[in-house]
Parts: sequence; C-alpha cells; structure tokens
Amino acid sequence: MDGELGAGKTTLTKEIGKLLNETKTIISPTFNTLLIYDHLVHIDAYKLKGSINIYEEFFDGKLVIIE
Repeated sequence: MDGELGAGKTTLTKEIGKLLNETKTIISPTFNTLLIYDHLVHIDAYKLKGSINIYEEFFDGKLVIIE
C-alpha cells in the first residue's frame, strides 16, 4: 500500500482484519516495523532496513500487508 500519512492505510488494514475475523486490535506500524496478528502481518516498509526476506518465517499462512 502506498499513501500519505493519514491516507487511510491502517483503516483499510483494520477492515481487512475484520474480514479475516482478526481478534486483536490492529494498529499502525508507525512505531514498529512489523506487527504480527493471528491472520495477517502488517509491515511498515518505510523504516525497513535490509531485505523483507528476513521476516518470511512470520508470513506462513497469513496475509501480508506492506505499506
């Protein structure tokens, strides 16, 4: 996902989480590079250092949302 601050990226992710029956509260990954939920992984690629491949072990069976 790409968009300016406040464009609704996290809001869209929250709605996707609802469709996936996510039970945890979805928050913006602004202060964390990677947030792992039951059914999805939410990544802030802006702060990502190195390859996203180092996180692949967390992706198994989950929807991965990258902003």
